[in-house]
Amino acid sequence: MSVRESARKLQSKLLRLRKSLTAKVHAAAGDSNLSGRRLPDLAASGDRAQTLGIVCIVKNEREYIGEWLQFHILQGATDVIIYDNGSTDDTVEVARKYSAGANCTIIPWRTFLIADEHVFSIQALAYAHALCNFGPRLWRMAFIDVDEFLFSPAGKKLPDVLAELSHLPSVAVPWTNFGPSGHAKRPSGLVIENYNECAPHPLLASQRSLLRYKSIADPLEVSAMGSHLFPLRTQGMIAFNENGIATAHHNVTEPAFVVSEKLRLNHYFTRSLEEIETRIAKGRVSQNGKLNENYIERRLKSYELRTARDETILRFVPELKQRMARLGGAP
Repeated sequence: MSVRESARKLQSKLLRLRKSLTAKVHAAAGDSNLSGRRLPDLAASGDRAQTLGIVCIVKNEREYIGEWLQFHILQGATDVIIYDNGSTDDTVEVARKYSAGANCTIIPWRTFLIADEHVFSIQALAYAHALCNFGPRLWRMAFIDVDEFLFSPAGKKLPDVLAELSHLPSVAVPWTNFGPSGHAKRPSGLVIENYNECAPHPLLASQRSLLRYKSIADPLEVSAMGSHLFPLRTQGMIAFNENGIATAHHNVTEPAFVVSEKLRLNHYFTRSLEEIETRIAKGRVSQNGKLNENYIERRLKSYELRTARDETILRFVPELKQRMARLGGAP
């Protein structure tokens, strides 16, 4: 190993340590110590009533983005803001093709900072950009990835469910993780119809590493940058679940906080075994393009400790297929 490579590895290790220590300081100090993450105050622009924006950062997702887009438009999303992190396939063209039914904005967002040399991820920077530039005209914004599908188990439109929760400045929705479901190769058809095996809640204690959240927030209430959870202007580093229970960000792994009866977030973190290899090779968008080769393998081992079938999302398959067909069939 060269001196330069050794130096970069040491720098990477020090950055991870810095991030860990910073997170602990934030948890202890609350909103009083956000280390340059603060966002300016936002004022509403126009009629925001019932508008829902979905924000996502993508890279080389041509095979999946059409289904993901139309699914969330079916769920009631009025706006979709996509940050393209340097795709080398036709992800952008496919996204435009399947964006009918919503205001869709696609922003070039290729990694513009060198990994390991700063504390903010490209994903967090994209989300901050979305909050400041689109937030004033949107009533709620959801920050999710292309392998995550947000919906109401009761079949309600998302804006209707969120109207019932409008007294909350944000809602933290836990992942329900779906694995390969026995598929060695990528099957034909939709992701949501092919993968029906998940790690059910409540998770085993040994599966706690699978527990993550994504946020749906009133953009005017977000005070600082974030990726999964966001600091709030009045409450600080506090997260709310769909029942209105509040807890500090560092306590969201407590089993009593985990609830997803009104809102579900299906996280298809592997898809087929074949697709796992492709995803590993691509690396993680949220880490500025830096390759992290073993995070999926570690998560998969935890996942396999207990699984169950869950077909709740299948109620949307017929209409979603019709929408996809009208727009030219699956890419």
